[in-house]
Amino acid sequence: MNIDELPREAALQLVGRLKQGRNVVFGAGFFSVGRESWVSGAEQVLSDIEVTGDSVVRFIRGDYGVGKTNFAARLFEKALLRGWAGAYIELSDNVMLHEFHQVFAQVCDKLYLPEQLDYSNGISIRPGGACGALESFYKRTRAAIGLGPGADLSTSARTDILCRVNSLLHHSHIFGDFAAAVRLYFEGRLDGIQEHRLLAERWFRADPDARILGVLRPVTRLNGKDHLRSLSALLCNLGYGGTLIIIDELERIMEESRIRRRKSYTILRELIDNVDGENGMKRCCLYAAAPPGQYESTTGFIEVDALASRIQAPVLVHGPTDYTAAIVDLDSAPLSIEHQVKLAKNIRCLHGRARQWNGNKTLNDAALVSLVKEINSKRTLGRLRVRELCIELVAALEGAHANA
Repeated sequence: MNIDELPREAALQLVGRLKQGRNVVFGAGFFSVGRESWVSGAEQVLSDIEVTGDSVVRFIRGDYGVGKTNFAARLFEKALLRGWAGAYIELSDNVMLHEFHQVFAQVCDKLYLPEQLDYSNGISIRPGGACGALESFYKRTRAAIGLGPGADLSTSARTDILCRVNSLLHHSHIFGDFAAAVRLYFEGRLDGIQEHRLLAERWFRADPDARILGVLRPVTRLNGKDHLRSLSALLCNLGYGGTLIIIDELERIMEESRIRRRKSYTILRELIDNVDGENGMKRCCLYAAAPPGQYESTTGFIEVDALASRIQAPVLVHGPTDYTAAIVDLDSAPLSIEHQVKLAKNIRCLHGRARQWNGNKTLNDAALVSLVKEINSKRTLGRLRVRELCIELVAALEGAHANA
């Protein structure tokens, strides 16, 4: 889909987010430019994972406003288009890495499925979640055994579906509480017991009260990583290409106490060491985004030597940039003036779709070039931030539209 095919509602939402300087997760591909080599490198990583079945942890490094979230959003959209499931989460006071069950809950709750990538109703797309993936499998299985929507479920059909679920879990090497939660969801769905289905949903959200004595124990910070491994294996065997997990705002870790910081960094190190396809997660790519301070501060990654050595291995021989390396360094690839002008043209086209007018008549290409150069000249302290550029461009277009 190109901008001319984008529904006006979606275009208006994108313009509104750019005007306010808000993060754009869905729809970033309609206006984003530059960093093509890094984007291609990221796609190569996804392609490699699809072949090997292994998993990796990568890091997005960039100063505030340089475009970390935009890069993550572009990758997020590309992963969904490849048939991957993806979750985009931000660390906060309620989602802390050292409390890993909170991360697991966010991944399960904010999981997007490729079939959801539809802009016909705007860019405010609700995540399907882990249970959405189970529901999709349930509907496909019903159709596969000849049951249409609303058709009665016979005893033999119920047994058939449960056998398929058990076979899926066995093939995925999923056992214990995670398997019990999956079965509970399907049993509740098959038997029409909403309480069981809702209980399974609560378990995936790491609700400590979502338990059935002797059968289902809650997700905790101690078993959260094991359950995330099970989730990645489940999604692969449900037919998705892989699982992309993007964790933003990693710099929040530096604000924690020393004990909590070290726990968080240890978890990151464990994820790096244990995401291989055999003993860890299955076809999973985890991106962690943070500013340079996270890599350089004494309270950052270097606080734990074992983690720092895995992220920033010394380069003994300098050659061409490896765009599939562990760190995506956006500060090393700032947007050139040419890229900024191309970005301005994309936003002008997007704004034209949103406001249903031809902005080219008021702000033609020459005017956009002059505007971009003027914005750069007035940015006296450091490098121009992409977010600031977008805000300025939308403001200029809004003013031109109002006076057209």
